[in-house]
Amino acid sequence: MGRVRTVFILMAVCVVGVVPTVSAQTPLPVTKGVDLVGSNAYLWRGFVPTDAFSVQPNLWIKVGELTVSSWGNTSRPTGNGLLTEHDLTVDFTRTRGRYVVSAGWINYLFPGVDTGRYSNEFYAGVSHASFLTPTLRVYHDVQVGAGTYVNASVSHEFAVGRLLATPSVAVGYNRHQWIAESTWSDAVMGLKVKLPTPSKRLTIAPFLNYSRSLARDLFPSRFYGGLGVSVQ
Repeated sequence: MGRVRTVFILMAVCVVGVVPTVSAQTPLPVTKGVDLVGSNAYLWRGFVPTDAFSVQPNLWIKVGELTVSSWGNTSRPTGNGLLTEHDLTVDFTRTRGRYVVSAGWINYLFPGVDTGRYSNEFYAGVSHASFLTPTLRVYHDVQVGAGTYVNASVSHEFAVGRLLATPSVAVGYNRHQWIAESTWSDAVMGLKVKLPTPSKRLTIAPFLNYSRSLARDLFPSRFYGGLGVSVQ
């Protein structure tokens, strides 16, 4: 925990150092929202933490360039209740020209286990606002899941009549994160479609993904999909 605390303090100092000074006459913009996703399964970086229908609520608030979110995965009742995972995320994202740079911290809680119940992860990423929005993110777990996960992705939003369709492709490389090996882990091909809604604050988007295993002895290949609803 000492190492986690030290890294977190250093990251906080770096973030504070790059946040511009805002006068009392120029308050930081504040936005907030609620997301709700229902899916036939919960897949994460090639793993299948929950192979059953899952509901994933997310509450978030954004102040300037800083976003704090509380995300959970709930599934069929077990001896420990509905909640199987809770993630608390603190994210700092800044746009410079066509580049978007982000860094943050994620605290993982797994209520259903007695050992390894908490883990902490730091990440950094960059994306470019061009045709395919190429994005690269690196995640490093400093506790129970000790290891690094690298994810590269591309996506683009197309207008199809009144619908907005976003196909995407992502590939991941896992270096000892929750596994003993270092290997290409998963390739995910997905499609999300935003439906027309009566309000700009409301988003309704069904999605379908296929997670292709790149290491069959560690990760399964499977389709999963559902519906996402967001209000902000």
